[in-house]
Formats: sequence, structure tokens, C-alpha cells
Amino acid sequence: MSDTPIPLPADAELATLSSALDAAGEEARLAWLARLPRAQLATLFELAVGQTLELSAMHAAEGQVVVHQGINSAPAFRHFQKPMALHRGQVKGYNQQPWRWLVGAGSFVVTGSTEQPGELVFDYSTPPEPGFAEFPPPKPNDAGISVLVYGHMVDVVRRVSQHVVIGKAFKKGEYAGFHFALCRRDTPGT
Repeated sequence: MSDTPIPLPADAELATLSSALDAAGEEARLAWLARLPRAQLATLFELAVGQTLELSAMHAAEGQVVVHQGINSAPAFRHFQKPMALHRGQVKGYNQQPWRWLVGAGSFVVTGSTEQPGELVFDYSTPPEPGFAEFPPPKPNDAGISVLVYGHMVDVVRRVSQHVVIGKAFKKGEYAGFHFALCRRDTPGT
């Protein structure tokens, strides 16, 4: 693990930033993520254009939950987690945050992008297949208060480093006004 500080996206090329994140330990990566200013998320998304992100970066072995710590540029729900898993051939996830009781779990399916090879899509428009006991039962995101947060949403996600990805949210095909970054936790289920 490196003692070298991890630069902000506006202060480094992607290769430099990626190397610093890869050399850092989990706690350093998480601390960097937690302090990342909102405006830097859009910069990071643009830096990561053209990177290749494999679906396997989001999950582990069948049925094993991988937690991705998150931060976004939205005015609310800034800190969250996206637990994800491969279950019966489908990569699925949901949003874990303090207001889940009100806005729902925001369940989604992860696929490769058909529009931009190398990017992933978190699709909230179709609930994941049910039956994975580790996750809340998936519900449609197009009803109740959930529609305001997750309804008609698709996230486009790009690779930054081995553990970090950057995403941009779209609703009904239009930019939803926020970006987010995720850091894959090394410790399962944390």
C-alpha cells in the first residue's frame, strides 16, 4: 500500500489517479471517496471516457454479496451503499441508505452497455428476478415515492481503477442532474 496522496480528478490524468487508487489500501480509497467534492464527480466521469469496465467488477462468486460504497452529487442521500451480487446468471443490486424505508430499495439490474462498449448500465426500469434472500424483495421503481428517486432511471458507469467506478444518472434518456462514484469494498457484506 502506498502513502502517496490520491489526487483529485481535476488535478491528474486518469492513469495517475487510477495508479494512486490501485496502490492505496481500502481505507485510503474510502477516505478519498468520502471527501470527493460534488463538482469533481462530473470531471471524473469525463476523465474515464473510453475505459473498459467488465461486468465481473461488480460482483464476486454466485450468491456472494459485494458492497460498493458510494457518494453522489445529488442534494440529498449523498452517502449510500450499493450491495450487488450475481444470482442465477443476473447481476443485481439495490441502494442501501438511511431513507430506504421511505423511498424504497431502488433495485436494479447491471448489464453491459449496448450503446457504448466498455461501459455498464444500472437499469432501474425492470426489477431484478426475485428470490435472492440476501436482498430486499425487488419492487417496481415506478410507483409511490420511489418513482421520484429511481423511476425511469438508468445509470451509465465507467471504470476509474480496480475498485472505483464513476456513474452518471439518466431519467427518460435525459441527464438526471447528478453523478456518483462507487468504491468496491474488499470485505464481503460490509
